[in-house]
Amino acid sequence: MRSRSRAAIGAALIPVLAAAAAGFLAAPADAAPADVHVRVEGVASTVFDRVVRTDGRYVQAAADTTLRHCDGTNLGANPSPGPTATAATVDAMASIGQGFDARWYAGFDDYFLTRWGTEAENDAKQWWWGIVVNRSFTPVGGCQFRVGTGDDVLWVNDAFNGRAFLWLAGPAKALLDAPYDADVSATRPSTEGDDPVGDAYAGARVSAVTANGRPAPAGAADAGDSGSDGRATVAFRQLGWQRIKARALDGDADGRDDAIASNSVDVCVVAALADECAGQPPSRVPLIPPAAPQPPAPPASPAPPAPPVGPAPPTPSARNTAPVRVQLPRVADDARRGRVQVDWRVIDAGAGIARWTIAARPLGVRGAGFTDRASGSDATSASLRLPAGRTYALRFTLVDTLGRSASTNVGRVLAPIDDRARSVARGRAWTAARDAGAWLGTVSRGATGAILRTRLAAGRPVVVVRPDRRRAARAVLIAGGRRTTVRIPAGSGSRELRGPVLRRGGVVTLQVLEGEVSVDGVGLAA
Repeated sequence: MRSRSRAAIGAALIPVLAAAAAGFLAAPADAAPADVHVRVEGVASTVFDRVVRTDGRYVQAAADTTLRHCDGTNLGANPSPGPTATAATVDAMASIGQGFDARWYAGFDDYFLTRWGTEAENDAKQWWWGIVVNRSFTPVGGCQFRVGTGDDVLWVNDAFNGRAFLWLAGPAKALLDAPYDADVSATRPSTEGDDPVGDAYAGARVSAVTANGRPAPAGAADAGDSGSDGRATVAFRQLGWQRIKARALDGDADGRDDAIASNSVDVCVVAALADECAGQPPSRVPLIPPAAPQPPAPPASPAPPAPPVGPAPPTPSARNTAPVRVQLPRVADDARRGRVQVDWRVIDAGAGIARWTIAARPLGVRGAGFTDRASGSDATSASLRLPAGRTYALRFTLVDTLGRSASTNVGRVLAPIDDRARSVARGRAWTAARDAGAWLGTVSRGATGAILRTRLAAGRPVVVVRPDRRRAARAVLIAGGRRTTVRIPAGSGSRELRGPVLRRGGVVTLQVLEGEVSVDGVGLAA
């Protein structure tokens, strides 16, 4: 069972620190300006996608009233200033005449981003910005995370709803008017962890884009759609440096793409293979942003008054009114007991903790609210038992002894229906097995031809499997008359196989096509 927390969350009472301590982050030795590739992907369009020259700087959100430093020294993450992921993106937006909006959390010493350009998050739909550097989510906020020349910074709107990240690859050179093959793959949700390569992705359109990743004018190239092997064939119609990008063909009723658009690939289009393109691709020529604003110089301090004659009056003792500071709560599996565990650590008790609560809200249930599932005052972990079969959003709330409270979203987690439940029908081809890392410690193993069925409510079905460590497998998920073929790479841990959306609920079928599949449980993604 896997979970993913929202990136860069903070509150005045709960200044969120990174899951990894800042001291473990290695700061680049060279603090000079860096040429960084910045990509900003909205829910259905690309905002920015090219190289920008950046340095650590002061930044100011549209709704903020003051300049904020954003140079990697925030919260002591790095000993010296330099380029950061957020500052690079602020520079990127400034270079095209656009701004950003965010909320500043003093205890976190960082911004919580709400808008890049005209692309804003949507709390009601849980479309939140996530930040990925070099294809992995950052462990700290964007003003703390240092970057250098050659790094790739990616901001994604709706980064945490399980959408696949598309990745595009292809040859660096192509012949004019000849077929050109590009490969589209997908990872969920990044190459961090058990998705180092990604599976082939069918149903993406590969088409020409500008140096900034926007749709190119007509006539640059003939687009191609990726098949079951992830291969898409395009044809370039203009010589010189051209650029292509993959975007999912399907979207939902809200206008959101089914998958997150891919990186762009620069291609040198020539009349003969011996030819070369002049210079470097336009997308790699760094944009130079306007000069960053600087805070005004502080006024000169007046001379201190002369000390009074005679003994100093006693200093009255003051009550500690500092805010409580805790490490970002994280979701950990307590799978063997069929429970979800949330852990956190108090960094500074400040005024003192009066109580904490952890609430859960089932996703995909119209009108559902948060329900308290655990509470206390002194523990730093909680074990939650959640109704099986759904994915839940978790919220952590802390109240101090002065009555101040703040909440933060911990993440989302699937509490599956166990593979041994009566509602899960398995034929004789399935065998029972013990697995210490599995939900309730059990899995059902099925070889080629094995079929498993269950009935689920409306939503996107999820089957949790435990891959074989040595051999890959293939299976097909059938829901609502639609089929999704999935490949399960060899490895360890758990993977979520997601099927077609059930509009009204119904039977979900898993059939093993090749290899052996160990099913851990089933449920709904949302």
